[in-house]
Amino acid sequence: DVSTLMPSPDRERHAEYVGRYERTGEARAIGRIRDVRALRKNGETFPAELAVSEVRVGGERVYTAIIRDVSAYRTASESLKRERDFSERLIETTPFIVLVLDRDARIVRFNRRMSEITGYGLAEVHNENWFERFVAPRDEDRVREIFARAVAGRSVRGNVNAILTKTGEQRIIRWYAEPLRDSDGRIESILCGGEDITEQVRASEEVQRLARIARERERLADLGAIAARLVHDLGN
Repeated sequence: DVSTLMPSPDRERHAEYVGRYERTGEARAIGRIRDVRALRKNGETFPAELAVSEVRVGGERVYTAIIRDVSAYRTASESLKRERDFSERLIETTPFIVLVLDRDARIVRFNRRMSEITGYGLAEVHNENWFERFVAPRDEDRVREIFARAVAGRSVRGNVNAILTKTGEQRIIRWYAEPLRDSDGRIESILCGGEDITEQVRASEEVQRLARIARERERLADLGAIAARLVHDLGN
């Protein structure tokens, strides 16, 4: 019996399946491809695809079945799924912006960090032009030139520009970008990684401001000393 090739519980239910089809004509397996478990002689089960068809010969009903072992395919698929899940978790938990733009600078996707910084969800700005929505006007021409180089196949390393948030605030981002290619080697999109350095820039500007103040105080102190000597000499 063909049920020899089936593990439990399908082995015990096989006759029931066939009987129900012959009584009702309801085809649950016939004419379609099903994912099943099949049984080897040594008792091992393996994933298989089963295709069953029905043929009538001289009034007699004959069934044919094709069973394909898909163990290697399933193993590869599961491995790819694990890799994909890992990549997705990495993209969503990294403290850096991950942004994908197409060749026309339309937004394809970005991660949670981008949403946290800008206040926008992906659904709000998907397929919008990156420059028109996010790039600060003072940086637009320069950033467009850099993006054109990326589309031409060149990497971007450490470009800094301001982006606009939903509230109108500007955040300073240091960018790195690489072109993504399709199976034929053509550049289809640009993968961008961004680091929010706004606080570092503000801290650096504050240090520079304090340094200028200190230098000014020193200059004024020197002028004061000179003035004191002049007053002393004039008094003499």
